[in-house]
Amino acid sequence: VYVPVMVCYDGYVLSHTEMPVAVPSQDDVDRFLPPYKPHTVLDPADPKNYNLVTLANPRVNAEGVLCHGYMELRYLLQEALQHSRETIAGVGREFGELFGRSYANMFWEDRMDDADIVIVAMGSLAMEAIVAANMLREEGHKAGVLGLRVFRPFPKADVVKALSKSRLVVIFDKNVSYGSEGATCSEIKSALYGSGANAVIRNFIVGLGGRDVKARELADAVTKSLPSLQEGVLNREYPEWICHI
Repeated sequence: VYVPVMVCYDGYVLSHTEMPVAVPSQDDVDRFLPPYKPHTVLDPADPKNYNLVTLANPRVNAEGVLCHGYMELRYLLQEALQHSRETIAGVGREFGELFGRSYANMFWEDRMDDADIVIVAMGSLAMEAIVAANMLREEGHKAGVLGLRVFRPFPKADVVKALSKSRLVVIFDKNVSYGSEGATCSEIKSALYGSGANAVIRNFIVGLGGRDVKARELADAVTKSLPSLQEGVLNREYPEWICHI
């Protein structure tokens, strides 16, 4: 699967704190990764262009090969992402067999067996949500966590199944589409639409700019959302923000 990527990670927990990590041996890494073969070779002595995305229509390059235009390149990118699910699962299983921890599933679950309140988040925020769910359990609420590993392709069918028994889904996003809501919330709503699910959905925007997010804040946001179960309004138009305004 060849798609453009950016290697990024979310602050504050990952960028400014310390915790133990398990680093595999170089021999194991070499056994897992195939020898690197560049997909495209750039040679200053032999300059050329490769499928310029600024071209609206296909055109023949200097070697007489018909290269794709912008529409065709976008189509191939869509196809690659649609079919990447099998690659993600397969590579995740291979990794698990060698290193003892698998990432074949596109999301993970914590205490979801009997949960009717589900916290949904990504990255380090989802790990903080585990602590928040434990706090809510101590307060008598059946809370669980769904932590997304992969955003594209979004695992719609599996998410719908995981949330099928939930009464309240509280989604925490470290992003916002201005004038709308968080990206994760939009995807969850889209996945549940037409599935017959009647869960109340609430969205909170948190941690922008690397601001620290505490488990107590997450738990309090869930508690604040509980009256929604009696209001009968499944979705609100805009998210709430955990900030100082």
